[in-house]
Amino acid sequence: MAAANGAVKRVVSKFGGSSVGDANAMRSTARLLMSQGMSPFTQPIGVASACFGTTDRLVEAVHAASRGDADGVVSARRKLHWWHINTIYSLIDATSPLRRATCEHIEETFDIYFDKQLEGVTAKGQHNATDMDIVSSMGERLSNFMIAQYIRSVAGDNSAAYIPGDEVVITDGIPGNSTPLLGPTRELMQAKVLPLLERGTVPMITGFFGRSQDGLLTTFGRGGSDLTAALVGHCLDAAEVALYKVEYNKDDEGFLQEWAAGWEGIVHDADVTTTIPRITYQVAAELAHFGKKVLHPDTVGPAIEKSIDVRVLNSLNHEHPGTTIGAPDNEEAAMAAAIAAAAAKDAGSDSETDGVVSTIAKARLSDYERTHAARLDLAIEGAAGDDSDWAHPSEQSTLIAMVGLNVMEHKEALLSRIESDLRAAGIQYAVPKRVNGSKHNVTIVVPASRTQDALGILHSELVVSQEGQVEEDVSSDDSVRANARA
Repeated sequence: MAAANGAVKRVVSKFGGSSVGDANAMRSTARLLMSQGMSPFTQPIGVASACFGTTDRLVEAVHAASRGDADGVVSARRKLHWWHINTIYSLIDATSPLRRATCEHIEETFDIYFDKQLEGVTAKGQHNATDMDIVSSMGERLSNFMIAQYIRSVAGDNSAAYIPGDEVVITDGIPGNSTPLLGPTRELMQAKVLPLLERGTVPMITGFFGRSQDGLLTTFGRGGSDLTAALVGHCLDAAEVALYKVEYNKDDEGFLQEWAAGWEGIVHDADVTTTIPRITYQVAAELAHFGKKVLHPDTVGPAIEKSIDVRVLNSLNHEHPGTTIGAPDNEEAAMAAAIAAAAAKDAGSDSETDGVVSTIAKARLSDYERTHAARLDLAIEGAAGDDSDWAHPSEQSTLIAMVGLNVMEHKEALLSRIESDLRAAGIQYAVPKRVNGSKHNVTIVVPASRTQDALGILHSELVVSQEGQVEEDVSSDDSVRANARA
């Protein structure tokens, strides 16, 4: 691979568990990084999650050890060990000495982070958060090492390097939900990674975990590899952080069976092959708060501070531009918005919410273009509620939040669009105070049993009814331009 020189662009590419879910996916991931490294003006950095299904099985194994279920521990180990060894046999040719070296590393990793750790848990008859962190970190250790080894088997010994997160990421030491410390992390990461980049080596940095200042391994929680990628981008002054994701179907054993079509970037409810091209940092953070699982809730923090664009892409279609998350193109003339539904703990207050977001859609509201000289892009997201009767806004209810840049400025207009249809359908709703004090959401509360009905009305009013108007407006504009040319 060509070493970068001159004006270089550092690109952090993070690959989710399904993006490294089998040998073919790993091969595709590695070849993408290698192709980026072929340019003398690009320095690629890889961050991978654990292979598909691995973290779930590791967590199950910890719980099995806690309750003395030896068969459960053995079963989890057997399945995980078989999968990783089998994948390496598919990835690296038998004639390469790297196949044996990789298998030996896998054995050592299982011995240290699985066998010995779970022997201790079994002896105690219980586990703590640190036990869980140590065992669950094993998945990222394996996946990133395997990708680095495959790249080395194809492009030479110096083409890739494996870097465990606890060598370059310093955290506040809170087990299971730690926060990275930017100052010491930046110092460590630059010292370790920059020399590799200068000589054209692709670093593979484990996502999900780091270590405290006194050496305790801690994880960021589920989705923490996204945060790792943004952190790497921040510390290494990257031009872009790319999050490669892909939807999937599972087999009976819980492993990846087949890829799902579409899902290129952040997609729409009605058609998962259609992508929302751009949203702002603020909208992305708000969506994460309301449960959108595209991003770890804290991912955009390091990116905002350095104004780094975050792109959500599809692992199987590297040519698709996906969705870009960044600063507004024009903060006064453009506004991105979403409608997110989440089960409410206490919808009548500013309390936290448990988000269960399942779908996403988009429309352009031409009325807003005319009234506010702005195009409002809507993403409709839904969450299933329970079937209990509506009792009180703080009980058995769902928050439906209209999320957008400074959307509180348009609160009355948004509510007026949906009020009559909700009342006509017999759906009671309440308008709580600003949720979390944010000016980027307007929220209503509906009975959980009517969540889907309410979302259907919002979809009809704010999406379906506007699509024809937008097309009509575009056609009219085209006609005006054609007449002007004539």
